[in-house]
Amino acid sequence: MLVTPEDACDQTISLETQADMAIDTVGVALQENYGSFVRYMKFLALEDQELINLYYQVEKPQWCLAMFHRSTQTLCSQRLKLAVKRLALMAMFQGHPELEVLDATLEEHGLNQMIPGGPTTGALVVEYRKHHSFTAVTDLLRCSRPQARRALIASAAALLKDEHEEHTAFGAYIHGMIDQASVMGSGYSENKRLKCAHGFVTHPTIVGQARIRIEDLQDYDHILVSRASL
Repeated sequence: MLVTPEDACDQTISLETQADMAIDTVGVALQENYGSFVRYMKFLALEDQELINLYYQVEKPQWCLAMFHRSTQTLCSQRLKLAVKRLALMAMFQGHPELEVLDATLEEHGLNQMIPGGPTTGALVVEYRKHHSFTAVTDLLRCSRPQARRALIASAAALLKDEHEEHTAFGAYIHGMIDQASVMGSGYSENKRLKCAHGFVTHPTIVGQARIRIEDLQDYDHILVSRASL
């Protein structure tokens, strides 16, 4: 807000790069108490573990994480915040929250009876956590797949908007299980699977030389790389 339009040059300013304007309390807590949190990291998805470790421990910038996960910096920032909430929830309950805890939170927000005459939303969460398949969950609990999917999506969205942080953590937890999940099969959707595929980078021959002539720096973008992106 203090930058004049003439100085801005149409560039966006990230609070991440303005260390004097903010205190990263989450990062400090994770770095100083990593031994207390690491035992709960195993309950998170691998992508969440990578985001937390790379950002808070290795201190990679968000634009670098976005390239690694084939995403954008904005989406990467959102996923990082949700991942921290999920980690905090695991630490609160020393693992996945039990059915009784889920039922109590969902009942408090009027979200536990989303399917008339059907299973509770808490039961849907527990069974999906076990099977990672909407088809398996609906076959087991005797309800339709669209109803079960809508109930979980609506519950996650409502809890994420709650004013209490401990309740938004439950929303992040449910959202993390079903985000980009396959509608018909198990696991991730096809688009998400493609993003998780191995990526390969080929450097020009000049990168492997012991000495490089200045005249041959046509591939300088492969050689003069910022240390932060290594």
